[in-house]
Formats: sequence, structure tokens, C-alpha cells
Amino acid sequence: MHFTDKFALLEHLENTIHQSIAAAIQSNIDYAIDNTPNNKAEELFNTFTFNAALDYADSERETIRTLFSEKGDPQFFNQIKDLVDDMISSKLIASNGHYSDIIPIDYTKQIAIYSILNIIRHWLNKEHPESPAEIATILMRSRFLAPHDLLVFDDGQA
Repeated sequence: MHFTDKFALLEHLENTIHQSIAAAIQSNIDYAIDNTPNNKAEELFNTFTFNAALDYADSERETIRTLFSEKGDPQFFNQIKDLVDDMISSKLIASNGHYSDIIPIDYTKQIAIYSILNIIRHWLNKEHPESPAEIATILMRSRFLAPHDLLVFDDGQA
């Protein structure tokens, strides 16, 4: 009754979620920057956690999962993608870092951003998900792994 139509309600929900996630991320960035000696990049990334944002996402799991789904709103996913991009860029700037240019930077950014979002989307869709603290640990560990680190080939010897 408070909204003119379902699209106004959807816009309100998306804006509320976006603002809450942005506030959680920013508070963690500020904490990490303020509590990292000499703003060393690796220490900054280790100190920074997604805990507050993941706690919020967990509390709004059904709504966010629906918005991230195939029948959800692609615009919302793009807004969150841009938020994560801004977060990573802010952390890099604060620690005098930059994206690697081993491959074109636009691909580097896509790998970094989508790997985070796809892990979170997978977590949101799980029937028995890990706690927000556990998924934060998984996210942080994944930042320091290359895909080839995740594939193991046995040599076939017994």
C-alpha cells in the first residue's frame, strides 16, 4: 500500500539492500585501512573481511537469492558488481596497489569481481550453507589461489 506499483517496491528493496551492503563494506574497509601497519597490500587484504556484508546477506538470503536468480533483476546484480569493483579499487588505491596487467586489465577485473560474486551466489543458493564467517574465510583464501591451484592430478602411482 506504500508503493505505487510492484516496480516501486522492487526498487525500494534493491536500494535498501545496496545501501546496507555498501555501508557494511565501507565500515570494513575503513577498519582494515586504520588497523593495517604501513598499509601493506597483503596485510590489508588479510585484515579486510566480508563479515558484516555477509551477515547482512545471510539475514536477507531469500530476497538476495531471488534478485540474483535467472528470473531476478540483472540490474541489481550489476549494481552489486559495481559495488564490489569500487570496494576492490578503493582497497588497491589505499594500499598503493593496482590490478595486474599479466592479461588485459578488463579481464583481470572480471576474474577478481566475478569470482567473489559467484562464490557468494553459490553460498546463497546452498540448502545447508556455511556460516557468514566460514564463507568469509573461503572468500579470503580464494583471493590468494589461482585456478590451477584448485586442480589436482594424481600421478597414477600406487
